[in-house]
Amino acid sequence: MQLKAANLSQFSRNIQVPQYDRRKVRQSMMHVGVGGFHRAHQALYTDDLLGQGGDSTWGYCGIGLLKHDARIRDVMQSQDCLYTLVERSLEGDKARIIGSIVNFLFAPDDKVKVLEQMASPPGSCRLKGRQWLVAGEHTRNAFQRIIKKNLVFIGDKHPSLMGARPMWLQGRLDCARS
Repeated sequence: MQLKAANLSQFSRNIQVPQYDRRKVRQSMMHVGVGGFHRAHQALYTDDLLGQGGDSTWGYCGIGLLKHDARIRDVMQSQDCLYTLVERSLEGDKARIIGSIVNFLFAPDDKVKVLEQMASPPGSCRLKGRQWLVAGEHTRNAFQRIIKKNLVFIGDKHPSLMGARPMWLQGRLDCARS
């Protein structure tokens, strides 16, 4: 059976599925680079909170920046952004379907849509790798250096966006603070 939102009720009772209404979960957080660590930890914890009746405002929009992210884009889109996480322990393996990622955007397909998503409040933006942005943690100059280092590809084909990008992202982070 294909993993799709419409099929969740058909999975075995041995597989935990989201019990919250994913249609009400908003894309207020973005994660750039939706790799295994993010899916196994951050998205899992968010799924736990949503399952406990947490604020449905806080779902994820995954962002792929690199050409090799096309594979995760294809998988996420074909599965309604659902994926299976297998938790392993001495007691055995336990499969679980995670639903906290509700959208995935692939920047090489539509850079402007990615920028618009980053600019739309409310929410927060996290960049994968050594540079993690937390609202209020960096000065504007440091912020611009981090953005330039991590998102420089946008200016390659859209030089008109280069000046606007730090302001848009700063606006996104400012919204996350309030």
